Amino acid sequence: MPISIILPTYTAVDYLQLCLESIYQNQHDPTNEVVIIVDGTFDLNKHIIDDFKTKLNVKLINFEENVGLALASNYGFYNASNRLCLNINDDNVLPYHFDKILLEQYSPKTMVVPNQIEPRSSMFKSFIIRNFGEDVKEFDLKIFTTEEQKLRSDSMSIDGWTFPFFIDKFDFIKVGGFDPYYNSSHVIDWDLFLKLQMSGIGSVRIHSCNFYHFGSKSARTTDSYEKEKLAHEYSKLKWGSHIQHDVNTNLKYINGT
Repeated sequence: MPISIILPTYTAVDYLQLCLESIYQNQHDPTNEVVIIVDGTFDLNKHIIDDFKTKLNVKLINFEENVGLALASNYGFYNASNRLCLNINDDNVLPYHFDKILLEQYSPKTMVVPNQIEPRSSMFKSFIIRNFGEDVKEFDLKIFTTEEQKLRSDSMSIDGWTFPFFIDKFDFIKVGGFDPYYNSSHVIDWDLFLKLQMSGIGSVRIHSCNFYHFGSKSARTTDSYEKEKLAHEYSKLKWGSHIQHDVNTNLKYINGT
């Protein structure tokens, strides 16, 4: 059963190339759809995407102007051909047979969250800290693919609610997807996860495959701190209070509820 991989991208060309190569080498089903949403930087990314059109089942969405991560991701879901969708960042590296494992672990009304490996310490307690490379130039895909399989376990944990995530696209659309009024990549995930929780969607973290994440290499910019503050202020206006985060379960809540 093929899935759709929702992949928004902006200016992280080298990371996009590695991400796509990991999909190509490590997916179990070659008929999976890769929905690439280029957010106003097509000339920068064109040569990478052209290279992979012969390797992957690519559906391209090209925004001529920058519309932001939220709207770009929403369009990816709206245009996905398959019902089950994996939303990733372009600085993710995908492990061996990730699609087969996600399908085996999926159940209705549940968001499946593969665990992540990061090169530096993380606020998320389940993440594996192991440095396969702090940037794309240091990274060896073959080594990662081999070593990641040694780090797998059959356990599951309740601390889902992080990127990347695997979900029924109609559950995503039903809650309105990402809110495009967040003018950055910050807090839009907390907002989405809070809406999913309130609509009765559950989440489980699986440890049977681990995606590598370079640590927001594609999202962090020189004005990230200011944009993050503005995003938190918007969430306060929208919800009546800042969205809170439970460090043990990753559940999102308002005023302790």
